[in-house]
Amino acid sequence: MRIAALQSNLIWENPDLNYSQFENKLLNLTPSADLIVLPELFSSGFSMNTAAFSEPINGKGFQWMQKLSQQTQSAIMGSIAVNEQNSTKNRLYTVFPDGRFCYYDKRHLFRMGQEDLHYRPGLAHRVFTHKGFSVMGLICYDLRFPVWSRNQKLHSGYTYDLLVYVANWPERRSLAWKSLLLARAIENQAYVVGLNRIGNDGNGISHAGESLIIDPNGQILAQGERHAESILTCTLDIARLQEIRSSFPVLRDADPFEFK
Repeated sequence: MRIAALQSNLIWENPDLNYSQFENKLLNLTPSADLIVLPELFSSGFSMNTAAFSEPINGKGFQWMQKLSQQTQSAIMGSIAVNEQNSTKNRLYTVFPDGRFCYYDKRHLFRMGQEDLHYRPGLAHRVFTHKGFSVMGLICYDLRFPVWSRNQKLHSGYTYDLLVYVANWPERRSLAWKSLLLARAIENQAYVVGLNRIGNDGNGISHAGESLIIDPNGQILAQGERHAESILTCTLDIARLQEIRSSFPVLRDADPFEFK
């Protein structure tokens, strides 16, 4: 499966301009990708002013993603602020060229940025299958909670083969970003994509990017430049993943657990 992760600046609280800039990038993406990943809250930046830019279910952002998925013939992942039942969710959509879609609502809300006061947390994981890979998407602060992202050995295989994090992760915590992404790949024996934005947001917080695509052994396959627009591309090999899991089957000895 070919991945393209777009490390970009975000225009603060301006969905129309963000849709326009990403549309230009997606339509000029060569070669094409099976899965395109956009940053967390790619239409607005990490703003708590949800009254100004959040969208209804099936709103403009979702429809834009569907249109671009059909035009590029690629699955597209990215999170937007969505209003549902009088609350706002930080919702990670994945849309497919045939019109199918799935979504995940961010579980761990960043209280230090008051996200917990403006958004409602999600309650469940979402795993989808694409091009022979089981894929699970999570959002930014979720990265700090290894139990929530824990892969498990199942009778039919594993919970997921690819773990994707979309983020607005501040530059001042870059060491944690890189260290935790590497840990998640190694401990879960899965490919990991960590996509972060660049630029200063409306609160003056700097984001360095430093996005990563990592293999199950912790080897970095692609890396975004610091403070620079970058498109990380990589072809993930399911046979290589299966070989690693077969030759060094650590998850068979992992402690079983379930969420209640």
